[in-house]
Amino acid sequence: MNLGSEVERTTSKIITTLFITLVFAACENNPVKTSTTVVIQKPAAKDTVIAIPDTSTNNQKTIYLTFDDGPNRGSNHVLQVADEEQVPITMFLIGQHIIGSPGQELTYRNILKSPYVEIQNHSYTHGRNHFEKFYENAAIVRDDFTRCADSLHLLSNIIRTPGRNIWRTPSISFTDVKKTAALADTLQQMGLTAVGWDIEWRFDNHLHLYKTADEVLIQIKNLFEKQEMKTPNQLVLLAHDQTFTDSTNFASLQDLVHQLKSSGEYKFEVISKYPGLKKQ
Repeated sequence: MNLGSEVERTTSKIITTLFITLVFAACENNPVKTSTTVVIQKPAAKDTVIAIPDTSTNNQKTIYLTFDDGPNRGSNHVLQVADEEQVPITMFLIGQHIIGSPGQELTYRNILKSPYVEIQNHSYTHGRNHFEKFYENAAIVRDDFTRCADSLHLLSNIIRTPGRNIWRTPSISFTDVKKTAALADTLQQMGLTAVGWDIEWRFDNHLHLYKTADEVLIQIKNLFEKQEMKTPNQLVLLAHDQTFTDSTNFASLQDLVHQLKSSGEYKFEVISKYPGLKKQ
């Protein structure tokens, strides 16, 4: 037996045992901090994200494409543009036009099928285009809108007044023809929310548009630059279905909507998403 070798082996075992003991002791007194830190940080980060309010909507340039007087012969072209560009639009329909002809009834069915269209109330008779007389009696006006809502099965209280740019929302009160201001107030008290427009694509007696798509685009850009809308960064454009029966006007509508969308500057919404409107 070699005494020296035995001493070396015994010493090695003692050192090994001592090392293992120290390692375990260190682990017990100093637990791994990484997992503890992760458990603390994850909930904190999640809570921080939830606490930040989303205020981006009202700061984004938003356009509400609205079309009045349908259904009529130009309405299918309006639907085609919405489908081609995949943008939401609002169509303010006249109740009487639904039963005006088999073609109008078919167009109405196409409107109902479109995933891009929101339908709103433009009255039942359009005041028979005799606006002075129509706006003499608030009860008659209210009943006309009620009849349209019943005919189209509308649940919304949003209306657009025929021949008048009237706004009566919780935050906006505007009347273009001042003599109808009192009546507009009464309609609001009756529970109706009137939404007008910031810019109209106007036309002559032959349904020819006064401005080209490029000219309307310049107007829109100027309105946003000067913030000359009822609500900052929220622009309501009014056009009329019947003007887009004409192939040239139809092409202008295609051009305008395509340019607006491809610019990447604007968001498109239906009118019920306009800021401040009461939900029904």
